[in-house]
Amino acid sequence: MIRFRKFLFTAGVLLGAVAVPAQTKLQQQLSKVDLGVQAVGEFSSSPSGPVTIPATNQGQIVTLSPSNTVGALVTIRYVASPYLGAEFNGGYSRYTENLSVAPGAIQTQADEFTLGYLATPPYRIFGVKPYASAGVGGLRFAPTAGGGEGAPHQGRLALYYHVGVQKDIVPDVFGIRLGFRELFYTAPDFFQNYLTINKRATTSEPMIGVYLRF
Repeated sequence: MIRFRKFLFTAGVLLGAVAVPAQTKLQQQLSKVDLGVQAVGEFSSSPSGPVTIPATNQGQIVTLSPSNTVGALVTIRYVASPYLGAEFNGGYSRYTENLSVAPGAIQTQADEFTLGYLATPPYRIFGVKPYASAGVGGLRFAPTAGGGEGAPHQGRLALYYHVGVQKDIVPDVFGIRLGFRELFYTAPDFFQNYLTINKRATTSEPMIGVYLRF
């Protein structure tokens, strides 16, 4: 029994010796992570061009005019050093794709999933910290049940850049973020031949939000 107790004591000491450095390393890594939630205004271009594939209106000029809308963006960032970081973005919005041909409009949900490189220079501009990021990912257009005209979901490859400033309200805990993003992608046609113009589109996104460090 005495030997067993000594064994338990020794094992406890060893586990404690290993757990403390491991916990410290975990805390160090978590301190480099923050979670941001932003409100985003979305202002998209209106691409126009001839239908490029066989359809009843092949060659006809079709214009796709997305309505302006607002959405939400959730961002998880990891900052290893001022010029070495990464971010994951998840976005949500809903808008109406106005069409120059029948049926006239398709209401759709738009989801963003992007991953990018992040730089957070170690200096301040008028008391706030600048940042910049750029990356790639996907957009998912999901026409709604009520106004989607029965169109199927569609994915598009997207590129983006993002610049802005941020300021700690509670140092190393909580702050506010102000920025501007722009997305580049091929305008969705929802797999409808009569809408296929294969034109590039852009969405400009002024944003404001808050972030929390772990």
